[in-house]
Amino acid sequence: FIEINKKVAPSVVKIQVQKSGSKRELGETGKGVGSGFIIEGYRVITNHHVIEEATDITVELHDNRLFTARVLGSDKTIDLAVLMLERAEWNHFLVPAKLGDSSTLEVGSLVVAIGNALNLGTSMTLGIVSAIGRMQENFIQTDAAINPGNSGGPLVNIDGDVIGVNVSKLTGVKVSNIGFAIPIDYVKDVVDRLSQGEKIGNGWIGADVTRPLAEDHELWNLPQQKGVIVTKISPASPAQQAGLKRNDYITAIDTKPVLTSNDFKWIIQNARLQVELTVWRMGTQMKIVVTIGQNPEENKPSPAPPGHKNP
Repeated sequence: FIEINKKVAPSVVKIQVQKSGSKRELGETGKGVGSGFIIEGYRVITNHHVIEEATDITVELHDNRLFTARVLGSDKTIDLAVLMLERAEWNHFLVPAKLGDSSTLEVGSLVVAIGNALNLGTSMTLGIVSAIGRMQENFIQTDAAINPGNSGGPLVNIDGDVIGVNVSKLTGVKVSNIGFAIPIDYVKDVVDRLSQGEKIGNGWIGADVTRPLAEDHELWNLPQQKGVIVTKISPASPAQQAGLKRNDYITAIDTKPVLTSNDFKWIIQNARLQVELTVWRMGTQMKIVVTIGQNPEENKPSPAPPGHKNP
């Protein structure tokens, strides 16, 4: 763990923001704090809620150097933001973190959370992966301590590779040692688009899905291969126009396997232009190409899960 800290800490940054228009978790100062980490291209990954409504952003490196930062792109839907440090002549001194593979995680894997907890400076905590695929965001759940100020910092594996972005914890219901992180594979999928200021996280085809019951495989002649079954098609939606039907069984989107409804939701939300679905219908496999639309519900506020809080 000493070696993990030596490897990762130079890539972790403290983020201080001056905000306007919000007193959420800021007290009366109008200031907020969080964490982030440097990636290739001299960019910094953090959470959207860390820099939301920011008028000024200051990034402090592990060696106490201070940078003013600007937002390259930020998306509330997936709670991610990409920053660029302003003093480009110093960029060659930055140490990018190595991004790992979150798909290899298993319950019980050792993980370390690193960040600016409680604004006391960078620290690290140890835990395990408690669960994967949590809530609609497909979070990694961990018992490594994640406290206010940790948001945006890295969750790393035993090799010191970043496998998640710390984002939230549960509060208010006598819980402890329950924190969450965005899988790094999701971050890698969208970081370049986000860096270009592109709007992401609002892709929609108008199909609701769920995991099938055991008896559904026999009833609908579904393969034993993992996938999701379509439960609803919205009228006049891209899914309906493409010919997708209720009880169709989707096992892949483009080249990506769809193991859970969270997988389906994430891939569709972050897709561009169109996707090719691998579909089983009454024992026959087919390919259905669906054009990606914009979610008509995206501007409607959705309540957070009970006890959900962004530190």
